[in-house]
Amino acid sequence: MERGFKSRCEEMSRSLRAELGLDPAAPLPAEQLASYLGVYLWSVEDLGLNPADVRQLVHNDPDSWSAITVSAAGLDAIILNPNHRRGRYSSDVMHELAHLLLGHEPSTVFFAGQESLALRGFNKSAEDEANWLAGALLLPRDALVKLRAKRCPKEVACDEFGVSRQMLEFRMRVTGVERQFARRRKATSK
Repeated sequence: MERGFKSRCEEMSRSLRAELGLDPAAPLPAEQLASYLGVYLWSVEDLGLNPADVRQLVHNDPDSWSAITVSAAGLDAIILNPNHRRGRYSSDVMHELAHLLLGHEPSTVFFAGQESLALRGFNKSAEDEANWLAGALLLPRDALVKLRAKRCPKEVACDEFGVSRQMLEFRMRVTGVERQFARRRKATSK
């Protein structure tokens, strides 16, 4: 990631919250941001696909995919795997929205052989950027500091922000909030 990218993500998170009339530390539900951006959210089950294809995508190999953004005729839709829990769902939607907000070029899909093997391009840099922005949108540093200062139980924070415990712990660690409060605790215990 280029220098300053992480700070820009925090600023983008603050700015979007301001546009939506939210406090910088308030939860931002993925559905609310998608609606604001005019992005449709659809379950793969709602697409009218052949039932055998839906079974393959959703039941036979449920962890093989999470979400994909499809853009056509000026419209964007995120197609989601309905088997994922709320925290994963929120992360999946925010990740896809992050790609759109960052103006990333969509991955290409091509078929090998007689359309029995679908392959897609992968841009590690774009994926890393989308992961970081998604985290900042879900759990901005302002919110993490507020949660930590209130000593909010992790389960309550996860429920309030619609994230997994892994996402909460990851963001606390990578933003330096955990380290910041550990230093405070150490200084006050002397």
